[in-house]
Parts: sequence; C-alpha cells; structure tokens
Amino acid sequence: MLCVGLFLMLTNIGGFVVAVIGAFIAFTRSYASINFESQQVRHGDMLFGIVKRGEWMDVQADMKIGLCNSNKVYRTYSRSNRALDINLSLT
Repeated sequence: MLCVGLFLMLTNIGGFVVAVIGAFIAFTRSYASINFESQQVRHGDMLFGIVKRGEWMDVQADMKIGLCNSNKVYRTYSRSNRALDINLSLT
C-alpha cells in the first residue's frame, strides 16, 4: 500500500503538492539564537526544519530577557466521551 501511495505521489502533481505542503507545515518552527561572543540575538523561523530565516540584532544595554508563566491546557475527548487534559506548564 505504501508503494502504491509513493508511486501515485510521484506520478501525480497533486500528490506531490500535498506532500510538500504537509512537510512545510510539519517541520517549520520558530526558534531563537543567542551569540554571546558578538552579543547578538536572532529570532526567526526554520523552514522545513533546515533553512534558517531571521536577522541578527545587536544586544543593547536597555534590552531585557525574561521567562513568562504559561498554563496552557489542551483537552481532547475520546469516543467514550472521556476528557483527557494535557498540561503544558512552563514554570
């Protein structure tokens, strides 16, 4: 079955487009980098998990960095109508 799917993806342009869009959505993420030697920071996006995008900014004396508390909870329901909560606490 996997071979049939790969064959159809390679022979049909629609399957290839869907696979590329899916890879973009699945592997693109935000990131932050700190360069202590040259005192620069960079916030950007990593496209497809490989290509880094973002510009370096010089750290100035009035800049601050900190951590914020987050109490995000994701809730999902099973077929038997039971709730499952996933806590993403960043403390």
